Amino acid sequence: MIKIQNKLTVSKQLTMSILMFPFLALSGTITGVNLDNITTDEPMSYVVGDTYFSTIFTDINKTNTNGAISWVESDVMAPGFSIVNIDDTFPATELNCLMTAGENPIDSSIKQCSDPFQTSKRIKMNANLNDTAIDLVFDVYNAGLNSHTYRIFEKFLNVTDISIAAFKIELGFYTGENFEVADSALIGLDFAIDEMIPTGIVETGDTTSLYLDALFPAGLFGVADMKHPIEGYFDATDSARFTLKLDGKSIVSTGITSNYTNLVGDFLSKSQVMRGYFYNHDGDLDTDPVIIAHEIAPDVWVSNRTVQFWSNPLIPIGAPDLNMDGTIMSTVIDNWATNIDYTVDFVEDLANLNLNYHIQIGDAATWPTYDGVSTAKFTLRISSSSPVLFKDGFETIIEE
Repeated sequence: MIKIQNKLTVSKQLTMSILMFPFLALSGTITGVNLDNITTDEPMSYVVGDTYFSTIFTDINKTNTNGAISWVESDVMAPGFSIVNIDDTFPATELNCLMTAGENPIDSSIKQCSDPFQTSKRIKMNANLNDTAIDLVFDVYNAGLNSHTYRIFEKFLNVTDISIAAFKIELGFYTGENFEVADSALIGLDFAIDEMIPTGIVETGDTTSLYLDALFPAGLFGVADMKHPIEGYFDATDSARFTLKLDGKSIVSTGITSNYTNLVGDFLSKSQVMRGYFYNHDGDLDTDPVIIAHEIAPDVWVSNRTVQFWSNPLIPIGAPDLNMDGTIMSTVIDNWATNIDYTVDFVEDLANLNLNYHIQIGDAATWPTYDGVSTAKFTLRISSSSPVLFKDGFETIIEE
């Protein structure tokens, strides 16, 4: 069975909401992810460090699937996702979110929207097939009063085996071929910017990253800051991202920044990324090691790290010796291979995208899924598309 603690999470949070804010809790409140089209791995016991899945099917028949939510058993637990209504830590601010299920690794409390940075808050949404859609359905309790805004903590993983050129996030109803976009006005189902429903088009840069962004992880791209004290490996000056456009009921990608595409092209699949050398800079196995080199050919390694990196007191190692062509000397690689602080792994963050957006739930009485009494359902759909290849300058699509 799915862990009892996680089954109680939604119940506990909703009960607390009703007790503390009875007027707010009974109005457009997400009570949980609907499980009719989801099957969660349920072994006899979960093994710490192993990866498990909540498979998302195209409909309740559970025959076909395009994706799943995954988690590595740790402080993140089954089923890999949860709804938080009115954060325990800051109840007066009414923080609501979709996030992972489990425990805050710092104090073992139930995970909350306001948990500190790097406490595994993002659900891992796996795209298994390109040019398809993943439909996550939510249950809503409705009283037709105030609206509620939810932050979506999401990491989008490309495990399709081919690259992704574009993606789209939509709000609507039903699943699979029966999906309907919620495109009518004043229906009480919208994307939100700072608790407000935008009246026009919003693009990347028009608001803060918190409300609209699709970023590749900072360990690979971006300047060092308070949250990321070590600069990005492939680009130490700029973040890499999909640019986005929010228009009505959809968020559509409009391109990928050149610091990513010039390096590897379109959004790579996990199966396409190169290998990297990683260094355990702080001696803590619970924190992410930093990448210090990547493989450009079998057993041929280079480093994008600059003098500034190697002189950083957080990195107590010197710069590697290089061959005349700029590759790292084999003697250095041999030394790294015998040191437990150095590991070789795939640079999987090239296949991971951190999505930042919010949705607002209002009066659900006009939804086609409303039961006429108090409950309804809506669907959060994310779809992806593969690159279009051209032959001889003509717009003939070539199967990849």
